Amino acid sequence: MRFFLAWVCVVVSLFMSGCGPVPGAPFSSPSPPTIYAFSADWCTACQNDKPRLREFESQGYLVALIDVDTRPELGRKYHVTAIPCYIVVVNKRTILRTHDLETAIRTVQRECSS
Repeated sequence: MRFFLAWVCVVVSLFMSGCGPVPGAPFSSPSPPTIYAFSADWCTACQNDKPRLREFESQGYLVALIDVDTRPELGRKYHVTAIPCYIVVVNKRTILRTHDLETAIRTVQRECSS
């Protein structure tokens, strides 16, 4: 249920984001950059990054928080072997995989400004 609500937030944010698709554009229009943030409750570094992720998301950027303990199939799908893991996806294509949140944020900002 939590995952479903997170995706609802992503979809809503998509239309609110300055980097999102134009309303009324064809379905195949480019999708905005999204940070898939893989974490766990027991991961101290992950918990330390959450306020910055929320701040970034509040600015209209897309962030999907994924707990690897509650959604292990997504961790496997994206080949996450260590956390925190930040994957930046643009148009269904992974353009960055990092353990550094600031690198992921800069990449999304650069993609949105281009």
